Amino acid sequence: MWPNYQTRRWQVAVTAGLLSLAIMGIVFAIWGITPFGNHNLLISDMGGQYLSFFTAYRHAILTHSFQLYSFSQSLGGNALPTIAYYLLSPFNILMLLFPAANLPTGLSLLIMLKISLIAVTMTAFFYKRIFKQSGGRLPFLVLLSASLASLPSTILRSCGWMH
Repeated sequence: MWPNYQTRRWQVAVTAGLLSLAIMGIVFAIWGITPFGNHNLLISDMGGQYLSFFTAYRHAILTHSFQLYSFSQSLGGNALPTIAYYLLSPFNILMLLFPAANLPTGLSLLIMLKISLIAVTMTAFFYKRIFKQSGGRLPFLVLLSASLASLPSTILRSCGWMH
């Protein structure tokens, strides 16, 4: 029973992740959000902070010019806390695949990927914790709704809080 249980748990988790990715893709396509349209998610901190952070991050990595002191912060300051707090997620490496002009599209795809992985991990967690208590029946929609609930939709404004 154990190998079957483990296999089933990850099949359900990956299915939930792919389904949430499809739902986010459909929603983005209906609303015309990049990469499916001309609108983007650059509202609040996403447009005011993250886009400039990702642009500087991308430039620093591609030109091999990391600086730990930056004059772009007020009168100048230590850039290490900003780098550590906002930019050291392994997901942010994906931003290097996009030209600077297409970073809004990269941010949209990054958000879609993170929400999909939220569905995978939450489904795997719930499946492991609640499976035995539910008598072997676990409502799939409950697991999927965990990834598409209000928390990720409010965090869309700030992609750094999604991991």
